[in-house]
Formats: sequence, structure tokens, C-alpha cells
Amino acid sequence: MSLALRRAARAVAAALALASAALVTGCWDRLEIEDRAAVLAVGLDPGARPGYVRLTAQIGIPGRVPLGPAAGGGGGGGGATTGTRQTVFVTSAEGATVADAFEGLQAQLNDQIWLGQLHVLAVGEALARRGLAPYMDYFRRSPEVRRTVWLIVTRDAAASAMELAPSFARVPALFLSEMMDHAVAMGRLPVVTLGAFWNTAAMDGQTPIVPYVRAEGEHASLLGLAVLPGQCMRAVVPMDEVPALLDVIGGSRSAEVVTIPAPGRPGERLDLRAVDHSARLVPSVAGGRPHMEIFVRMEVNLVQKVGTHLFDRPDQLLAADRAAEAAVEGEIGSLIRKTQSWQADIFGFGEEFRGKEPAYWHELAQAAGGAQAGWRDAYPSLSFTVRADVHIRRTGTEDR
Repeated sequence: MSLALRRAARAVAAALALASAALVTGCWDRLEIEDRAAVLAVGLDPGARPGYVRLTAQIGIPGRVPLGPAAGGGGGGGGATTGTRQTVFVTSAEGATVADAFEGLQAQLNDQIWLGQLHVLAVGEALARRGLAPYMDYFRRSPEVRRTVWLIVTRDAAASAMELAPSFARVPALFLSEMMDHAVAMGRLPVVTLGAFWNTAAMDGQTPIVPYVRAEGEHASLLGLAVLPGQCMRAVVPMDEVPALLDVIGGSRSAEVVTIPAPGRPGERLDLRAVDHSARLVPSVAGGRPHMEIFVRMEVNLVQKVGTHLFDRPDQLLAADRAAEAAVEGEIGSLIRKTQSWQADIFGFGEEFRGKEPAYWHELAQAAGGAQAGWRDAYPSLSFTVRADVHIRRTGTEDR
């Protein structure tokens, strides 16, 4: 090839490279952050018209939502100076579907709705008892909604939670989100985010649960866990019974105190806090009836004693261990029986049978026309035994 031809080929290649670069550069669908209406929390309630849904959104006001390390929901004195009502804007719209309600909401805003910063999805109890399935599809299909969003059921209207104005928090949505995050970290709640809810709802052998919250005015509090068989709210596990659930499904129990009667001391009691915990489930089938063995191991510290009970002999510690084991076994058994009356397996026992007793599970599904319906009917007849192994590790700086 002549020198002239080589130079021409190089020129053509360079031109093509430049043309290709021009085609792939730039953000043709960009949307500046200032042009987005960042929705921080969404509340769903029954609409005024039959079959309609009322959607209430908490939207961050551009330039007023605090940024940086101090932007957390509960920020000491920061909330008093910033003011909750200056950082967010709350508005609502109704529609035949969630998508229709969002269209009505968009008509009220000058910026495009963006769900990439959604932290909390609240559903009022009245709507939750009707069923969540028709309203979850929109959020599950949206690529903007993260699976770490907290799904909660509010005792009152979800719109009240959107109007929450905690005096010591800057952003109400972050306050609610951090309340759930910290409850999990302290061992007061299992991880039941939006993604976890969808995963559990898709299972045949477990009933989904979500936090049950009271939020109005300046105050919010955890009341327990809403139980949603078939994605319809049926009952509530109160906060003082949540530790029994955590004992079985796993998780820390450091935030909860177990109170037991002092052995041989009527009227006296011991308060214990778990510092280490594990559980093992062993399913079996006998005569066509399911049975579950639950083994729980726990190490606890004595945090308080009321009375004159002494711990200066090994037999006294051993007696306290046995009393603690009886208390743990009683708590777990009581909650299992309660959930059996609801036909709601929040422990996931059914998934254990599905994985370890496939022949029984297949037979159950065939007899009932589906595994989920079959386990719902079989769960109330589940027999179980609970065996707890509790050891008091420390009695504190007070040796008696």
C-alpha cells in the first residue's frame, strides 16, 4: 500500500472514531437534581370514593433538606432551629390506582416526581385490612424504588404519619426510617423492609410481617408487628412478644429484658438480657402430621434483681438458668399457639418443611390445590416442642 493510501486510511479511521465518540457522549435523558421532586415518604389510605386510594407524599424542599453528617432524622438540637415544616412539603391526591394517584400528584407539582430517595412507605390500617396486593405492584415495578425502603402499617391514617413533626428531628421521613433501623440494630425488630416483605409474600410457607406504628403530631412509637396473611392485615404481635419471634428466627435480643421469678423466693424477680443467641429448627412428619422441634441457646447477663436472692453458690446460678429456660420456652410456645389461631406462620416453619420434607410438602400442595393454602390449613395442627438452653454469663459488679 502506498504512503498516500495509508494516510487516507488513517484519516478515515480517525474520522469514524470521532463520529462514534460523538454518538456515545452526553446524557440525553438527564434530569438535574434541582428539577426533581424528591419524595421522601408515601402514605396510602382508602380514598373518599369507593375503590379509590388516597396517596399522601412527603416531598423534600430543594435547598432546605440538610445535607452531610448532621442530616439524620434525629439530630439533637438541629431540628429546633431548622424546623420540620420548612424542610418538607406534604400534599395528597386520589386515584383509582396508585399510578393514577401519582398522576394527580404530579399535576400539583412543577418538578418531576422522583422516588429514588423514598425512605418510608406507610399504609393505614384501614387499607391494610383490605389487602396490600393491589397497591404494591406499582412500587415493585418501579426501578426507582429501593428494596431497603421501610414498609410500615400505621394505626391511624397514613396521612397522619406524613404530617409527623418531631421537634428534635429535621426530616420526618428520615426520623421514621432511622427509628426502624435502630430498632433492628438494638434487637427490637427483625429486618422487614419492602424487599423482605415481597420475598416473604412470595413464599408458600411463611406469613409476611411489617412494623406497626403509631405516628401523629410530634410523636411516633413502635406498637408491634402487623401480621398479613395473604397480604391482608389480620392481627398484631405486640412489642413485648416480638423477642419470642426473634428467638426462633434469629437476631439479637440485647434490647429486651427477660423477667423471671427468683427461684425459691416468692415475690422476688430477676431481669436478664441476652448477649448471645442461636436457634435450630428440626421439622419431622409422623402419621401425616407435622411436628417442629425448636432448640434455642442463649447466654444472658443479669441486669437487675429485686429481692434478697444471692448468687454466691453454683446451685443458685443453675436454678436461675432453669427458671430462665422455662420462661423462654413459655414465651415462644405462647406466641406459636397465638399465630396458629390466626393461621399465620410468621416463623417460617412451612419453609423448613418445604426444604427438608419435600414429600410431605408435595402431598400437602396436591391435597389443597396449592402449597400456600395447604400449609395455612395445616399450620394450626402443627405440634411442637421448645427446648431452651440458657446460661447466666455475668451477674454484674455486684457479686450478690
